[in-house]
Amino acid sequence: GALWLARPDPDRVRAATLVADAEQARQTGVSEGAARAALALEQAVRLDPANAAAWGKLALARCALAEETAPDRVAAVTAQVQESARRALDLNPRQPDALAALAILPPYFGDWAAAEARMDAVVNVAPDHVATRDARAFLYVSVGRVRENHAERLAITPREPLNTILLYRLIYAHWIVGEVASADRAAERALQLWPQNPGAWLGRLWVLSFTGRAERALAQLDDAAARPDLPPWMLETLRASITAIATGRPADRARATERLLGQVTRSPSAAVNALLLLNGLGETDRAFEVARAYLLEEGPLMANVRWRPGQVLINDQRRRKTHMLFTPVAAAMRADPRFPALADRLGLAAYWRAAGVQPGI
Repeated sequence: GALWLARPDPDRVRAATLVADAEQARQTGVSEGAARAALALEQAVRLDPANAAAWGKLALARCALAEETAPDRVAAVTAQVQESARRALDLNPRQPDALAALAILPPYFGDWAAAEARMDAVVNVAPDHVATRDARAFLYVSVGRVRENHAERLAITPREPLNTILLYRLIYAHWIVGEVASADRAAERALQLWPQNPGAWLGRLWVLSFTGRAERALAQLDDAAARPDLPPWMLETLRASITAIATGRPADRARATERLLGQVTRSPSAAVNALLLLNGLGETDRAFEVARAYLLEEGPLMANVRWRPGQVLINDQRRRKTHMLFTPVAAAMRADPRFPALADRLGLAAYWRAAGVQPGI
């Protein structure tokens, strides 16, 4: 009788397997992975509805999906995140994944201090919660606290050494603080584990393009077998822009600038890429035009500010972000007399005053 009572519950065993499968899918960092994770966790909570961890992880998986959901489905997915989190917190009021989902879900563009406070509250409950610390580190670089972002990346990446998002964000963290050799090594590791991952591939491309190695960047661009599935127009624009960086010829630069400005309406990633590449081309005035269009929705230039199904989908570019303003290639923008006014309009200046911090590299 004792042995019979102690036997494993098959539903709980199966649920635990599904939770593990979901965790593996989540670490791929791609949309399909988040969808697979959510599906597995939905099955897990049906089998084991008293599993607080499964409900919390489901809330976090649905939170990732919310960023790339079609506009007519956003409200429904948001409600699903809240419902999953509520179920988890009813079972365990300190369930960290559920707390993290509720902290990360609200967009924080222009609402930096409130978002940081939400994430800090989760970390106070669960100091080692990687997803929250990852989100907070990205917020740090979005407000110019690049050294703190770098320190966080070094701390959390070893905790999930196969997590593609952590791996490619480490590329940027090293590059932004001037550790180019470390950025190169981080890119190599990420692409060895996750070939053709768009975030890692673009990270390596930017580092090569903007550190005096544009010819190597062009070689990477032309390696079709190792390239992610990007639309022809995007590849052609990248090639024209990086060629102009390599040659420095005015005609090449003018051609690339025209292409970049003509494509910022295609998707948020086109606007973000344009801002980086225009700075790389030395077109600071044009970079400010894109920044005004994308970040403030002002000026004659129109830019796409929200991701829609069918557009190019790249991590970190689904919602409006400011991280690209604090990359090394944008140094001329930050030194420009127009930058303080831009920062003030974005709410960054108020955040810096309230937090008692100064942005810098």
